[in-house]
Amino acid sequence: MSLAPDNNCFVTGSVDRTMKLWDVRDPDTCKQTFWGHTSDVNSVYVSVCWVSWSI
Repeated sequence: MSLAPDNNCFVTGSVDRTMKLWDVRDPDTCKQTFWGHTSDVNSVYVSVCWVSWSI
């Protein structure tokens, strides 16, 4: 799991080969799923450029 620098969202990786974007204010609902990885996603990192991106 990686928390965005603005503390508004976080990203998780999974053994189902996806990354998911979550809103801190509504952590029970995935906002977006990123498909296409060919193996497990074991590590994620949110960079500073995401600070201005809103959900």
